[in-house]
Amino acid sequence: MGQSWIYYKEKPFEFETPRDWNIVAVASLRDVQGVTDVKGEFRKAINNPVGSKRLDEFVVSTHKVAIISDDYLRPTPTSSMISVLLEELRDSKQSLNQFSAYLSYFMQ
Repeated sequence: MGQSWIYYKEKPFEFETPRDWNIVAVASLRDVQGVTDVKGEFRKAINNPVGSKRLDEFVVSTHKVAIISDDYLRPTPTSSMISVLLEELRDSKQSLNQFSAYLSYFMQ
């Protein structure tokens, strides 16, 4: 058996791995400065997509739009992101006829 570790609940957790496992790499956490203006950064990302058209360039009034969000266990600023997304959809050149939002919640 080999020794390995992962971070679990913000602490290193050691465990044994089978000898026939070929662990290629172990990623280390690094401190990254968070953004202070989540809505502004998200709006900038929506308006400057990488490898895609802008939202207002491909959403048309005949489209049905669904927004799917991750659950509360992830540190995603979902409410800020969704409010910006809704504003961008509302302010787009096309008014949407159909709109649905799906938020997932996982309870243990």
